[in-house]
Amino acid sequence: MTFQYEKGFTSYFGIPPQFISVGLLNVLYGAVLLLAFIYLVVSLGNLSVAFIPTKYTGEPVFVRRTLNVGITLLPAFAVAYLHNNRIWWLIFVVGASLIIFANFVLPVFRNKTESSYIKKLEAEERKKRRDVTPNLLNLTAPRLGAKLSLVIWYSLMSIFLAGAAGEAAAESQKEFLVTTLAPTNEVVLLRRYSDELIFAPFDRKTLQVQKTFLIVKVQDLKTLLTLESIGPLKPVNSTRDNRGIPTPSPQQASPTQ
Repeated sequence: MTFQYEKGFTSYFGIPPQFISVGLLNVLYGAVLLLAFIYLVVSLGNLSVAFIPTKYTGEPVFVRRTLNVGITLLPAFAVAYLHNNRIWWLIFVVGASLIIFANFVLPVFRNKTESSYIKKLEAEERKKRRDVTPNLLNLTAPRLGAKLSLVIWYSLMSIFLAGAAGEAAAESQKEFLVTTLAPTNEVVLLRRYSDELIFAPFDRKTLQVQKTFLIVKVQDLKTLLTLESIGPLKPVNSTRDNRGIPTPSPQQASPTQ
């Protein structure tokens, strides 16, 4: 997931994933953030009980389904929020609608012989326990826990969430280290992996950064780096969109690019 976060960050600027290098400290830091996020999601999921109608608060089957839906949709909402585009929001809305329909509406149509709504939900759960078909998930669940499917769901969502968080961080970053590798060629430091610094030319006026990269060894950097608030930066997709952003030549930048 740490790699996925870095991949999301670098993909925004167009840096190839081959440059990504993940260290132990990054992994430990990411693990702490993941545990904090899971704790936050579970806590917010518990708050969904507060929205249960009063007449259903004492019904375990309704409370259980509400909690399951809440903690299932929260990470999906976080992914859509971080991507923040129409496609991801559409996927979330459609998926959330299907999950809510399957948990709270479909049992009404499948159990018409029952007298009350709660009895319909209970009949649906009894039917699921009775009609369980043998598969790998059902055979593994007794050994690894009844919520194995939820663990798998959170693992997948964590990967998507890590990538979305990395891309969102790149899109919103304002402070960058800036240097000049030639009298008129300003470059911005996008990322450091191991002992390699990844620079790219940028334009202060348009806040555009090229998808043209200069790879410089840390020990070979001879110029000063200045921390400046110049972002957020917008990467340009082609050389025709550069609008005059100067690109340092290999001789101007460094002999160890």
